[in-house]
Amino acid sequence: MRKAILLFVCSAAAALVAYEAGVFSILKSDARIGRQADGVHLVPTNQLLRPWGEQTLFPGRPVDLAFDSNKRVLAILNWRGVLFADASSGARLAEVKTLATSYTGVAFRPGDRELWVSETSRNGPDSIAIIEIDELGRAGKIDRIKLAENHPLPAGIAFSVDGATAYVAFSRSNTLAVVDAAGRRVAREIPVGMAPFGVAVAAKADKIFVTNRGGRGPAAGDTTAPSSGTDVVTDARTGSTPTGTVTVIDLASLAPREVAVGLAPSHMALSPDQKTLAVANGHSDSVSLLDTATLRKTDVAMPSYPEGSAGSLPVSAVFAADGKMVYVACGGINAIAVVTARGQGWALAGTLPTGYFPSALALGPEGALRVVSIKGNANTADSKGTFNSRQYE
Repeated sequence: MRKAILLFVCSAAAALVAYEAGVFSILKSDARIGRQADGVHLVPTNQLLRPWGEQTLFPGRPVDLAFDSNKRVLAILNWRGVLFADASSGARLAEVKTLATSYTGVAFRPGDRELWVSETSRNGPDSIAIIEIDELGRAGKIDRIKLAENHPLPAGIAFSVDGATAYVAFSRSNTLAVVDAAGRRVAREIPVGMAPFGVAVAAKADKIFVTNRGGRGPAAGDTTAPSSGTDVVTDARTGSTPTGTVTVIDLASLAPREVAVGLAPSHMALSPDQKTLAVANGHSDSVSLLDTATLRKTDVAMPSYPEGSAGSLPVSAVFAADGKMVYVACGGINAIAVVTARGQGWALAGTLPTGYFPSALALGPEGALRVVSIKGNANTADSKGTFNSRQYE
């Protein structure tokens, strides 16, 4: 009897598959993952890539990037090092090997004679690598600030205007480290939210901003779950993090306060006049625009294409030079969303196609975007349609 029932179920399933294949025959394909005949790339998420602009491919897994003050050199944070490229042509100038890098954290110290890089590994030890830059812009030796043995996991880095102080997000410690840049030491740590990620210094507003991917700290009655040694607020039904916050720190007193934004806030961008802060909310498919003076917030949705797919995953942002546009890297749809100022508000204008999962972007000296995509064009090792998620380009 059991065999008969099983046979019937299998037959019914086969009939259903055959029926659906007939209905949706246009979706049937024997195309292999990778580059197709017309130049488009098919990736394992069933998405097609046809990125705009000029592409430069290199081995690795780039996650962050930064310009020097004159926007002549672009530093790209890669898997185990930093690539230096000419800001105008994209030509590769040099590559400096480091320890395993963090998932964000690269910044030129004001004066452009040092590049600071967050280094981490699965269980530590962690450090901040300081790459010396000579007067011709060439990378030299590496110094390091060795961090505490409790594996704080350094992430985003930003500097005071004079370069005397570096502010570094310690993701596992749930703090913002205040670093004496000349003395190469952590002077103090300021408690922030859970799993801090990005840091932005708005000197004109006398504030430091820190995104907290894990949201606020737990309160009495909250459902929590352990995350890398810390209890984080979670949704009782789904187990996901139900809050996202930005910690706002007064530059003079270093007193912190928190502002609610979307879920899993990541990179931030300040407008040229520092009056507006754009926050990319990865798990809310939105960007939050904060008035840096009043902290009033406007949210703009970043829809996914096609409608109903997994999500747009905004992870990074940058303002146009006139402050009237915000470009938002959306890893889930392999595109840059363009948000424009309209009257007193903001609205989505459209999207620009990129490579596979854009992770960070910056504005070049001529107003064009520089975008790094974690997985490039998803090229495969053997060009036969197989895919290895550990091979990056």
